[in-house]
Amino acid sequence: MPLGQFLEDLIHQLAPQSYTNLPETIGTKVSKLLDILRQKRCLLVLDDVESILQKHTPQKIIKNGLTEQYFPDSQIYFELFRQLGEGRHQSCVVLTSRAEPKYIQLLAGNNSGIRSLPIRGLQVTEIQQMLSEKGIFGKKPAQWSRLVDYYGGNPLILNIVATTIKRLFNGSIADFFRYNTMIFNEIHEVLDRQFEDFSALEKDVMRVLATQETPFSFADLRSQISPSISTVILLESVRLLQARQIIEKITDRFSLSPLLRDYMQKRCLSAR
Repeated sequence: MPLGQFLEDLIHQLAPQSYTNLPETIGTKVSKLLDILRQKRCLLVLDDVESILQKHTPQKIIKNGLTEQYFPDSQIYFELFRQLGEGRHQSCVVLTSRAEPKYIQLLAGNNSGIRSLPIRGLQVTEIQQMLSEKGIFGKKPAQWSRLVDYYGGNPLILNIVATTIKRLFNGSIADFFRYNTMIFNEIHEVLDRQFEDFSALEKDVMRVLATQETPFSFADLRSQISPSISTVILLESVRLLQARQIIEKITDRFSLSPLLRDYMQKRCLSAR
């Protein structure tokens, strides 16, 4: 949806009486939205900001042999979010995204009205409470720990896993482990959709890390990536993967979660 139409729809939802005679320019529509947020106390949630940008101007460019997303209109969104974050009003605006957008990194800070909150995987006790209600049980704490650690505490994936455990293994985590079927079709489909969104270089980084039994330093990673790829571009790819919580960083070394390592190894084998 074009930004202008998005702003019009938003103004119509928040203040229908203000919808008539709307100004034509983006800037004046943003000003009108800010006026409404000053007059009313609203909670405005913009979900999956990444897809908003991609759907608005989905273009691709090639740099150094790499396919990268390019959003020529992203500056318009930057200005919108800046005014929503820094403007004086009594409302709250929440953006959700799989990775923190660069413009939010630039705007967020202790002395700013803008904050960034990374959402980590759920802990064992939280997963126990969530899945116990579905009839999932583990006789030993280690079984729960293994389940949560393997799937990174991801509630979406663990809910899919719980359905399989309930239907095929009568709710027993131990029986589920016994057959070594940690990545079944539904999990594979979720990971496939996520994998297709990555750049060619990001996929290469994941393949390299999947072959390592121990965490890899950046220098080790650099040595495994084509010399034609600049270090600056490689750093950015690693940063994006880390921001999406695809790769884990322990001190100065990087690794994949057990789930993603197994998934990537299966992809590499099937591609041969």
